[in-house]
Amino acid sequence: MKRIIVIMLLIWSCQIVWAQNNISGYEPEIEPYIDFIKDQHQTPASYLLQKYKTYDVIVFGERDHRDITQYYFIEELINTEEFYKQVGVIYTEVGSSNFNDTLNKILQNHFLNDAEVEQKLLGVYRDISYQAFWGNYNFFYLWKTIYNFNQSHPDYPIYIKMTSPPFDWNEITDTAICRTKTNEVEKIYNKSMADFFLKSFEENQDPIRNKALVIMNYPHSLRKWTSQKGVSYEGFFGAYVNEKLSDKVCYVIVNPYTINFQPVADGKWEAAFKFCDYANIGFDFRDSPFGKDTFDVWPLEKGILSFEELYDGMLFINPTTSIESVIGVPGFLDKEFSEEYMRRIKLRMYIVRGQEYKTNLISEKLYCNKKRTYTIHNDIKAMYGKDKSKRFDKIVDQWLLYE
Repeated sequence: MKRIIVIMLLIWSCQIVWAQNNISGYEPEIEPYIDFIKDQHQTPASYLLQKYKTYDVIVFGERDHRDITQYYFIEELINTEEFYKQVGVIYTEVGSSNFNDTLNKILQNHFLNDAEVEQKLLGVYRDISYQAFWGNYNFFYLWKTIYNFNQSHPDYPIYIKMTSPPFDWNEITDTAICRTKTNEVEKIYNKSMADFFLKSFEENQDPIRNKALVIMNYPHSLRKWTSQKGVSYEGFFGAYVNEKLSDKVCYVIVNPYTINFQPVADGKWEAAFKFCDYANIGFDFRDSPFGKDTFDVWPLEKGILSFEELYDGMLFINPTTSIESVIGVPGFLDKEFSEEYMRRIKLRMYIVRGQEYKTNLISEKLYCNKKRTYTIHNDIKAMYGKDKSKRFDKIVDQWLLYE
């Protein structure tokens, strides 16, 4: 009898949850978004590939650097025949450009076993960032994705070209040099990336595979930006490239959320997609209600330009609540690299903090090597604590009606 009661209680509780999650309607404010979504029929990949018929370069405006799910989409794209027969180079914001040759020799090597590939890629990964450790696993995942692709598609090799300013830790011997070199990188960051890309793209024009994909986090992927005070800023990678290539470049953004982990447009976008069962689509901002909204990814510094003034289109690849932000690269900090890494991290953190960085190898190894995943809910809890007004689902659900 007791078992029957428990089962009945479980069924009853499940019915309550189901009823709470059964959307019956929506507020009139999001109806234009819903109607627009229902009228779209291109998947994110097909939309992006369609753009290559008109443009030579697609700037892919990634969201949070940590998010690996957008790289799952890129992996799917890379393995699409229509993509790899047109694109031979993927340019990335992340990574010092002086290590491109070393990286691509590994990515094009067909005589390595799995363990050798892992170790050789880790060897390069340790050197590519002036921050001492680039902890976002998705970039290393991209490298392995490209390597695996090249193994199975030897006639269509894909290269990665990192665009960040050159930086060599072997040249950094004290805090003064570290500060000077770091300041140089940060001062010329966007211009240097744009110059590298433009020169490389011009010099490497394959007669057939002459298209390029450029992965840039915003703000770097923006064409421009203007504050509410009317101050315009065009010192972005996207702006420099747009000035030179203009109508050859298409700027797309992955469905975004704000830098303080809140939904854009006060939750209207996410609510509309939730009502439409999170339809995976790609579309132009022009002539859409989405494009008319003010770009609010930086809520602390409000601008006046709309999404369609900054990007050509958007790819909705997954709901924000299913994003996985993955930190940690297994094997990054090993016995042989430990002394050099501790030297680097102490130099780097002294520049950041202005004082000696106290740490130990055990904690640094745990931080670097252990993969851990965060969701939008984890981030909101860490930033806002018990403030219910900042809960992502609450903001989104205000536009939806439930039975």
